[in-house]
Amino acid sequence: MGTTSEAGAEEDLELMELDDDLNDDTQQQHPGHRLPTKTPKSEFELLEETRFIENQKELVALQRLDDKCTLLQQEGKYTEALECMEKGLVLRQHFFGAESDEVRNSCKTIGEMCNLLAMTYLQQEEFPVVLELLKKAEILTEKHQAGRAVTLNNFACYYRRQGNLHKSLTYLTEAITIETKLDNVANKADTHLNMCAVLSQLGKHQTPTQPK
Repeated sequence: MGTTSEAGAEEDLELMELDDDLNDDTQQQHPGHRLPTKTPKSEFELLEETRFIENQKELVALQRLDDKCTLLQQEGKYTEALECMEKGLVLRQHFFGAESDEVRNSCKTIGEMCNLLAMTYLQQEEFPVVLELLKKAEILTEKHQAGRAVTLNNFACYYRRQGNLHKSLTYLTEAITIETKLDNVANKADTHLNMCAVLSQLGKHQTPTQPK
């Protein structure tokens, strides 16, 4: 029994010496070298990593929406395209911020689409849909004065078709007020023609040379 214990002790001693020799060799080959230890990530680093992943997912989703919107417009499916645009606007507001150029440009584009669809539905006498679209356009063109003038002009067309000439005249007056402050407005002539038509219906039409 004693011989076995002594033999085991000698083996342990030899292993310890071998381990020391290996450590000495490592120190000689790489002075000051220590095996690298992986530092656990801080809570802040984990949070930043999570945010980065989420942002990438949002960007991918936004790109897919934009691609789908383009395809729908090419197919003439403008109502479905508008829905995609509105979803994209929500993502842009979240990702870029409400005051960003991305959001402002998106609002301008969606406002134009709302006005286009509103006039299409007006021809079909889908009046509730027209009003809903114009109200959206009014909000979306808040920071785009040329677009706001178009929206007001379209409101005037809507109320004229409804027989509310006084309200139509009010919107046209607002539209002209905005357009006089802008350069290179494409639809100025249309607004004035609409104004003449409404005034004519009201029995108040005057030529520019006539005194008021």
